Amino acid sequence: MSQSMTIKLMFNSSNFADTELPSNVTTVGHLRSHLAVDNRAVINLDGVVSTDDSTSLVDGGYVAIVKSDKTGGDQS
Repeated sequence: MSQSMTIKLMFNSSNFADTELPSNVTTVGHLRSHLAVDNRAVINLDGVVSTDDSTSLVDGGYVAIVKSDKTGGDQS
């Protein structure tokens, strides 16, 4: 049985926050599905853009999810 992990997540915020993930969320793709992140969003792992959804997440790692919305879009 795998254990959950905690990452430092910046998503819909300007700050990183400790976020505990379920044990079945272990990759970028799992995280994208778990948080319902749009496929156009960019996910950075410890400052490096992840281009592969199979990339493993690391306990204690920094994850920033950024969606560039050049039209202004939803400000929520």
